[in-house]
Amino acid sequence: MVDQDPGWRGAGARSMARAVVVAAALLCGAVPGAAFLQAPLPGGGALRRGVSDASRLALRPSLGAVPSVGAISSVPSVGAISPVARVGATSWRLAPLRSSRLFADTEAGEESATGGDEDVTAVTGGDEDDVTSKSVEEKEEEEEEIPFRSETAAGYASKKKEWGDFQYQPTAVRREVARKHRGEMCARSDAERGEWGFWADVRSLPPIHVVLVGGPCSGKGTIAPMLSQAFRCRVVGVGTLLRGEIRAQTPRGEAAAETMQKGDLLPDDLVLGMVNERICGSHDAQQNGWLLDGFPRTAQQATALVSGKYGCSLQPDCVVVLQRPDELIREFALGRMVDTATGHTYHPVFAPPPADIQARLVWRVDDTPAVINKRIADYQSAIGGILEAFEENDIPTRQFNNAQSELETFAQVAEFVESVARAKLEKMGGPSALMEGAERRVMSSSESSAEEADVAALCSELEGEEECLIRYEEEIDETVPPLLTAVRRCNEYDPNDFIPVLVGDEQVGWTPLDMLDALSDTLAKGEACELAMLKSDNKPRDVAYDAPPQVDIPGYSVAVRLAPQATGGVERSDTVAAIVDSLVEDGYIPKKALRRERQEVRPLAFGFGGPGAPPPLLQMERAAMIHFGMPAFAIHVNGFVRGPEGEIASVWVGTRSMSKATYPGLLDQVVAGGQPAGLSFLENVEKECLEEASLPPEVIAQIQPAGVVSYRYTTRKGLSTKSIAVFDLEFPEGMSPICGDGEVEEFNLMTIEHALESIRTKLPLWKPNAALVMVDFALRHGFISSEEPGYEELQTLL
Repeated sequence: MVDQDPGWRGAGARSMARAVVVAAALLCGAVPGAAFLQAPLPGGGALRRGVSDASRLALRPSLGAVPSVGAISSVPSVGAISPVARVGATSWRLAPLRSSRLFADTEAGEESATGGDEDVTAVTGGDEDDVTSKSVEEKEEEEEEIPFRSETAAGYASKKKEWGDFQYQPTAVRREVARKHRGEMCARSDAERGEWGFWADVRSLPPIHVVLVGGPCSGKGTIAPMLSQAFRCRVVGVGTLLRGEIRAQTPRGEAAAETMQKGDLLPDDLVLGMVNERICGSHDAQQNGWLLDGFPRTAQQATALVSGKYGCSLQPDCVVVLQRPDELIREFALGRMVDTATGHTYHPVFAPPPADIQARLVWRVDDTPAVINKRIADYQSAIGGILEAFEENDIPTRQFNNAQSELETFAQVAEFVESVARAKLEKMGGPSALMEGAERRVMSSSESSAEEADVAALCSELEGEEECLIRYEEEIDETVPPLLTAVRRCNEYDPNDFIPVLVGDEQVGWTPLDMLDALSDTLAKGEACELAMLKSDNKPRDVAYDAPPQVDIPGYSVAVRLAPQATGGVERSDTVAAIVDSLVEDGYIPKKALRRERQEVRPLAFGFGGPGAPPPLLQMERAAMIHFGMPAFAIHVNGFVRGPEGEIASVWVGTRSMSKATYPGLLDQVVAGGQPAGLSFLENVEKECLEEASLPPEVIAQIQPAGVVSYRYTTRKGLSTKSIAVFDLEFPEGMSPICGDGEVEEFNLMTIEHALESIRTKLPLWKPNAALVMVDFALRHGFISSEEPGYEELQTLL
């Protein structure tokens, strides 16, 4: 460890520090491509150290009581050295690297830390990532240019200021502004005034496809999520996708890594194929639209987007260009800092950091005048050809001056995008065409069954966060302990409103009493289904039974038995399909809800049937499952981080993308998803960890099963029964999740205490079953004591 004190100053100090690190690098086989760390020295100046990306050792800041988590939220920080330094750091230590980290990421901060994608330019057609392929000698020449920076002093102050003073607003304020714009936009729609009824709640404008481009530090990463929140479009960042695939070590990621290591550009077909796969393969992107953040980077890529050669259309409806004066770009780049726990970006002038987070702040040491000037020049040389390619295809394009508050810029950009969307609606044929399209999208929805018809959100779509919390505070039953409230709301049902459903003598579900009326004709015939007497001390209903009771379900004397005369799974499935058809014909099950997809039905006692399980009793239309109370399954992963003493201290929490059809903008586990047939829980967890958090295989291999959280509640369709297979995964020091599929707006690291307090006081901000899983995690790891009000009921209900 090298301590910083007044004796470590000047060139001699730098030479000594460099000698220590370069020696370590040489021992590990240093190669070109060094990344540098910078720490402020007492009395000014800076101590700089360099080490090869390929080295097996890395310098990491010693964070004391603060866990070193996720150097930058958008940086795959497991493996090579992270090109950041802690603001105000007092010491550095050598730490072993993990094999999954291939490169030092060289672009984050104001853009990518808030969801943007200014990075990975070199691999997609530009030169912003040239810093990763420079020799050690070239790095040393640039090293002297790195300006001194701190949490209160930027590295550059322009003497040619051509803009007014402004400061960025907190994320919560930006979200509220975007929400209000959406409300105003809906109010301007005839549909929202009631012409369409239900469809007005789905969408008042057609899905919009946006390309958002701009130079370095132009504000893309701030404007992109605001547009997503207002228009419900999915943000797709090429840099984030690429980083995720490299870290997850997918075949495409490994090919990209090999190409980048050689200093070559990735082929356009590879990059565009990745974009096409993410957009065309995403139900949310197809239903709600998409926003390409910071892409294309070249005229050739722009031409390819509008060529129509891909499986679905990648042609944008409009192009938004963010502009800032070069001097303002330099001020932003040479002063930006990132909170390692949240990924939020700060700047001494434009976004001053709170005092209580300064120990966690880091900055990018490749933000040097030389590198920034090159990025500016590269962008200026490319943007003309990019815009020409779009304009030649008559795509509306508009440039916006972003040398102002992000709220002002957002208002201008949103007005433009809305005008494009309204023109698109008119071209489609007006609101009636949009209603038909919305109905088709709902009918073809591929949302996981684990999220369908789940517990209602406590906030309406157009209700502000503060407004919702105030209303919730007024409505909440204060006699019920807050954590118990979170669990009870997912377990609200009256057993007397339902009767068991059998296949043979096995219980497979529960059906509401009104189903008896809907099935009265079928029950009377006794062929497709029948009433079955159960062993019970209860007095039977006034019904005649042909056979003595064989099944004992405590508290119930009668059940509905499906396909009693069928002799095998295929025959049972066909019989039940006929029952479903009759329920659809009678209007009990809406025809538009049908998926034309069958799911396996097994005994309740058996649970989920993965690979190798016995054959199912039958298969049933997916949309009918909830009407018969048959369970749905899902997986959730608690990604936790240990503190300095080895104790479990924090968990990663994701904010769901506003493009999600269910629970947009609410808090969720780091990884969560429905359980498809044909995969085991573990196989599904591995798949979701790759897709949703871009975790490398050696980290995923450490995942531990932690039990099942079950709950059931009444819906207008029937009794919804859910079982979530829960897994715990320890995140290595310095690793943060990367959203690989666009389903998460951002990840934040919360202490366990903070997460529980959030559930206690801000429950509406949580996805309902995510709050359950968080409470379960806290119970299992001793964060909720037996003195907690409602403790025994918490244990029982979970």
